[in-house]
Parts: sequence; structure tokens; C-alpha cells
Amino acid sequence: MGHGRDFSNMNRRTAGLMLLPLILLFLMTPKVRSQSRSGKSPKNAGSKSATKQNASQAASNSKPSTADTGAWVESTLKGMSVEEKVGQLLFTTYHGSFTATDAAAYAQMMHDVQDLHVGGFINVTQGSPLGFLKSQAYPSAVLSNQLQAKSRLPLLIGADFERGTAMRLDEGTSFPTAMAVAAAGNPKDAYTMGKVTALEARAAGIQWIMPQTRT
Repeated sequence: MGHGRDFSNMNRRTAGLMLLPLILLFLMTPKVRSQSRSGKSPKNAGSKSATKQNASQAASNSKPSTADTGAWVESTLKGMSVEEKVGQLLFTTYHGSFTATDAAAYAQMMHDVQDLHVGGFINVTQGSPLGFLKSQAYPSAVLSNQLQAKSRLPLLIGADFERGTAMRLDEGTSFPTAMAVAAAGNPKDAYTMGKVTALEARAAGIQWIMPQTRT
């Protein structure tokens, strides 16, 4: 009888030890589930960090180095004809307004790009019986994209934004002259003016902010 009682107690202890891992697993399951929902588990956090690091490294690797740019320039020059090299010195003008693809102005721009191999364009105002008409930002950006797509080489597109993009674009921001900004005595004003002008010019597809030259 004593041996049977001892054997029964042993079975209970053995069963308890076998059930202990199951109980612990059951208690841990809600925590694991909550971590998986919130994405805060150490493994997940590590994978996110690794993903961000890989993305950052890929972005830095995608930027062309100075050596790569120089090699591209040299190889491109070797493959250019004399006419193409001369054309890169030419800049023609365009007005940033809605221009139909069958319009004479559009045909002239395509001729400049495909036949004359121009190096770029200058955004200008246009005369009319009502006075000078400025370009608009959206049509300027559309034309810029169309011209870049048709050109074998990247085009340099500029505009006289000496006092802000409002000098040539209807929607642009207008600033005082450079002399007035300097007279205010705060270099931050000049920085703000340059930054705003650059951002607005870039949105219109214009990369070169050029002062108007007078002879």
C-alpha cells in the first residue's frame, strides 16, 4: 500500500513537471502576440534598423561620384559630333505657357533640341498688345520635362530670377533688389530669398537662376 501511494505521488509530480512548460508557454503567448502586433519585438526592431541602414547605404551608393561624372563627361564628349559640341554653346528662349504640340512655337523648340542640339533654354516674358505676359509655373514645368525627354543630353534651363521667380512667373514670389536686401543688414534675409527662389525655380523645371545682363 505504501509503495502504491509513493508511486501515485511520483506520477503527480511528474505530471506537474510536464505541465509546467505548457503553463509558462500559455502565460507568455499574450505578451508575444502583443509584441508582434506593435512590432516592438527585439528581432523586429533589429530588422527595421537593418532595413533603414540598407536603404541609407543604397541611397548613398546611388549618388554618382565625381569620378563617375567625369568619366561620363569624357565618354559623352568622345561620342559627340562637331555640330553637337557647337550646339551646346547655344541657348534659345521659350515662354512657359500652354503650348500645343502642333503649334509653330512647339515645332521651333523641337527643332532647337533635335536639329541644333542646343545646350539649354531661357525662360522669358512675352510681349502682347496688353503688355508683357509672364510664364506660368505649371506650363513651364511641363515644357521643361518635354524638352528634356527629347534632348539627347541634359538641358540647362535658366531664367532671370534676380528679384525672385515673380520676375518671370505669374505665381512666383517677389523680393526687393539685391541692394535693398544688403541694406537691411541681415544675411538671413539673403539666405531666405535665395532658398525660396531656388525651390520655386526647381518646381518649374528651371535649374539655373541667372541675373539679367545689360550691355
